[in-house]
Amino acid sequence: MAYVFQSCHGLVYNTSLLPSTDDVISSLSGLERIACRVPDVIRIMIPGGPVTIEVYVSQIKAGSLIEDILFKIFFRDKEHFETWAKSLRKKTGVDLMSDKLPVLGPIITGMVVVGIGYGAYRMIGREGAGNGSTVHIENVSQSVINTGAVMLNMPPEVYLNAIKNGGGNMLNLASNACKIVKPAKRVEAVLPSITVDGNTNLVLTGGVIDEAPSHVDRSVVVPEMQLLQNEEIIIRALDLDNPKRGWAVVIPRFCDKRIAVDLAPSVDTARIIAGRRIKADIELYYVLDDEGNHRYKTAHIRAIN
Repeated sequence: MAYVFQSCHGLVYNTSLLPSTDDVISSLSGLERIACRVPDVIRIMIPGGPVTIEVYVSQIKAGSLIEDILFKIFFRDKEHFETWAKSLRKKTGVDLMSDKLPVLGPIITGMVVVGIGYGAYRMIGREGAGNGSTVHIENVSQSVINTGAVMLNMPPEVYLNAIKNGGGNMLNLASNACKIVKPAKRVEAVLPSITVDGNTNLVLTGGVIDEAPSHVDRSVVVPEMQLLQNEEIIIRALDLDNPKRGWAVVIPRFCDKRIAVDLAPSVDTARIIAGRRIKADIELYYVLDDEGNHRYKTAHIRAIN
């Protein structure tokens, strides 16, 4: 039976502004999506860690914006948790607090600054970019990574690699990090900052916030390709006079909506009948959205089998 450890954490947005509904929704949405990757990061740092995590809002206060977040961290069972907790104590030298997992704040903050850094580089020169610099992001990122590395008694580069490898698709990480920062990006904010768990080593300064992009543009994403061999497909539209356009395909195992497809010159179009299921070798191109879902864009038929 699963065992749940509850960990309470706080984010304070120092902006001298009352939060808007959109501010709150954006920050909580980004935080939840980043938190879903935290178990993967933890398991890299300390093997045998949690299986999954759920995020709940304990309290939201206006004053600038204060979010008290409850993380429910699921382990396979109590024995699994206790074995892992011993490894954590050995690493940190600190017993688990009754209401806080000590490494969670540094890990989430680290994921946010790493994501913001990726987004800032990607958006330079584009609408919605930060101020064109990444100096503050790099400095704060290094400080946060050093803090987490000291807590877990590991080299900073090992800690950083765990965040990058466990954090999933970097574009998703960047997009969600920008959502977390959004409430502090308002133009009228004076000397904004974001503090995690009241820890002076876990602060996103005004410089970081200025450098963070307002969003991360996906329009320039280069689609990834998956090669499917002897895959069942259905041609939904065709143009026998032009194998490069006017064709559409459904690939039942992956997508039930038609996507554009073109054909290799060697493909015998006489063997293709619209609406009939056939087997083919096909290149399937896709991008990932903020949740890590595949969004299929185009396809290329190499051969009809």
